[in-house]
Amino acid sequence: MTSTMRWLILIPAGPGALLGGWFGEHIGLRASLGFAGGTALLLALVASRVRVIAELRELPKPEHADDWIGAESAGVAPQTSN
Repeated sequence: MTSTMRWLILIPAGPGALLGGWFGEHIGLRASLGFAGGTALLLALVASRVRVIAELRELPKPEHADDWIGAESAGVAPQTSN
């Protein structure tokens, strides 16, 4: 999980810094910060319209390692207890 989150943060950091620096230099710092804030709000709006995210009411339950012990040899998916 930590590795995934680091990649999701580090991949857009380089292009974002270059774009933000260019905006700040050519258009102005306030416009650059406004563009970054507006883009973040637009991204949140788009994400809220995604069906999977909009219909999510509770987080999925974590899987227990004990449920999977021996499942690879049986050829069937483990039974989950709710």
